[in-house]
Amino acid sequence: MKLKDGHYMVKGKKVAGFPNSTEEEKSWAKQGTLLPFLVEERLRENGAIIINKDNVADKHDVISDQRIVSTMFLPSSALVAKEMLGLIESN
Repeated sequence: MKLKDGHYMVKGKKVAGFPNSTEEEKSWAKQGTLLPFLVEERLRENGAIIINKDNVADKHDVISDQRIVSTMFLPSSALVAKEMLGLIESN
């Protein structure tokens, strides 16, 4: 998403997700062809600071950077929702 100033919302923000290598190796991701782009690659192009299995201590971690809350581990989605609710309630 682009902001009013023309920059992408993820620019300079930490964002967790699957690395290119995971998308390219896994059959569920159709070896990187499930989407028309690789998520890590696109996030980097848009200025994100990538957090994934290569640089996070615990794959269950929830990464929160201002308005962006993410995780690389699907079963942690409830933790992402809890973090988002906390952010909403604090504003």
